[in-house]
Amino acid sequence: MQTQESVNDIVKVWKNIDKVNQLINNYKSEINANQSVVNSLQYDIDKTVEEDVDKEREKITELNEKLSGQIDEKKTLTEVHEIFSIATTLLKDTGIKSRIVKQYVPVINKLINKYLAAMDFFVQFELDENFNEIIKSRFRDEFTYASFSEGEKMRIDLALLFT
Repeated sequence: MQTQESVNDIVKVWKNIDKVNQLINNYKSEINANQSVVNSLQYDIDKTVEEDVDKEREKITELNEKLSGQIDEKKTLTEVHEIFSIATTLLKDTGIKSRIVKQYVPVINKLINKYLAAMDFFVQFELDENFNEIIKSRFRDEFTYASFSEGEKMRIDLALLFT
């Protein structure tokens, strides 16, 4: 009877071992199935990340190209603005125009008076920097253009024309 009990105990142990082995195999198959799902998901993640990274790199490249174009355009516009500022300063009444007028008004006045003297009309005709006329005659009294006769006006006009 003791052997029979020993055999029964051994059979119980074998049954327990079989049950445990069966559970182990079930768990292994679940682990394999789960590992397959994890691998598939990891592949999808890697693929998506690579595609997104490539797309983002392309966007960054495009934006960098646009930025460099905008920087070049800003540089060009800044240079044009500087040129226009300089031109505006030069062309103002206080700029180069006034220097030229100041330099040439005395020459113009000298030539006008020379031509008036050549035509035997002895008046002193002067233009200021704003091209306002000052006409002095006889005892250096100031006259206006309108106070002269038509012939005298014609002489003044010819002297201006010749100058």
